[in-house]
Amino acid sequence: MSLIIGFVFDRILGAPRLALSINLAWRSALQAPARSVLTILGVVIGVASVVLIAGLGDGARHAVANQIQAMGPDMIMVSSSHEAAGPRLRARHAADMRQRLPGAVRTAPQILVRVTAIGPVRAFDTRAIGVTSDYFNLGAARTVSGRLITRQDETGRERYAVLGSEAAERLFGSGGVAVGRQIQVNRVPFTVIGVLEPRGAGLFGEIDATIFVPLPTAAERLRGVRPGAPDQVDVISIQFDSSQSLRAGRGAVTGYLRQTLRVREGEADPFSLVSTEEFAEQTQALIGIVQAALAAVAAVSLVVGAVGVANIVLVSVGERTREIGLRSALGATPSDILRQFLAESVLLCTAGGLIGLASGYAIVWAAGALLGWSAGVSPLYVAAALIGGAGTGVIAGVAPALRAAALNPVDALRAL
Repeated sequence: MSLIIGFVFDRILGAPRLALSINLAWRSALQAPARSVLTILGVVIGVASVVLIAGLGDGARHAVANQIQAMGPDMIMVSSSHEAAGPRLRARHAADMRQRLPGAVRTAPQILVRVTAIGPVRAFDTRAIGVTSDYFNLGAARTVSGRLITRQDETGRERYAVLGSEAAERLFGSGGVAVGRQIQVNRVPFTVIGVLEPRGAGLFGEIDATIFVPLPTAAERLRGVRPGAPDQVDVISIQFDSSQSLRAGRGAVTGYLRQTLRVREGEADPFSLVSTEEFAEQTQALIGIVQAALAAVAAVSLVVGAVGVANIVLVSVGERTREIGLRSALGATPSDILRQFLAESVLLCTAGGLIGLASGYAIVWAAGALLGWSAGVSPLYVAAALIGGAGTGVIAGVAPALRAAALNPVDALRAL
């Protein structure tokens, strides 16, 4: 390796003195490999942390954007208050808002129920959602097999179920045929009519483990509501035709519901609203805060690494006083001595940067595969990691290199 480095700098770049300095630095690092590894550990951790923060942060942002797109853009979700005695959302409110709100293109009332599902392979606890056929149009849901819930299924109060991809795998096993077979949901038999495409993990990743049934069936069979009782629902999703309509629609939704639910002036809303736009902004801000906090930890690691490298190189200067004196006697200038120890520091930190880059990228790749994110590392971050490693070496090596260059050759030779 030292011969290759020497050839590159001596013959190609025309820098024989620099080539000699790098050769000497390389040989010095190899003479004490254990110490060299421990020296660069802080740099490895710091650079790996930078790559990890950047890669996972970008992956999280993409995952949030993809999940919001999957559940439906330009949407407001209204949920009922948890107070049992308060006014509740009703399915008819969804149809009414679709007609009254400017820019509203579709609405979808939902009932949420925690259930135990039993299939041929295993049983597991999950969430069932009672939905109308419009629900699947919010995010352009598609099936890998079978079909979605229709209006006829709603009016007929059919005991049909559409499974998320994870729910199908848990109930029927990997590669098992689900469509046309029966499952038990809270001891009620349902026939599987469709399996959805995977939506990936993320903030809405539970969708993949969800069981979807017709809204009236969920109310009567899973919640125990008698036929003809008030059509109470837990959530109403409202999709608008544009982000402008969405922003204007928030106030309109609040006004409509306060009037319809007869909320008095000064009373708190018996419902809560969140838009996909607000949710995305809040999530991106949270990711930014987490990234900033982790970046501070990475910076501390790099500082600790730089201090460690500086200390080791400083100790190395004291141990190699005789070598410095001998090189000076043979014609090496103070600049040559400075260059040698500075090259040693930069070489160690650059090696640490490369190891940290590889380690960080491996962790990002593994985490992306585990979470279902399209995680990756931008070339900009790769360059920043390498420059950061080399820069740390320069900063850490300046003081020890200057001390080595300032040694009096006569005093150094006396150590022989």
